[in-house]
Amino acid sequence: YAMEKGVAWQNTSIGYGGAWFDNQFNQAKANGWKASSESINSFVNSIMDRLNNLMGQTRV
Repeated sequence: YAMEKGVAWQNTSIGYGGAWFDNQFNQAKANGWKASSESINSFVNSIMDRLNNLMGQTRV
């Protein structure tokens, strides 16, 4: 599931979005966050929601 979302997400926002995602993900790992499938899915979903909102606002 996360992989399917990730591919579409990368295609739409490969630039700053990808760097932002890596930064957030690395920060979470540095803070001792232990990834489970549930937390990854909710993490991806929250990012997808934010990106969809951003793209909706900037779409001409």
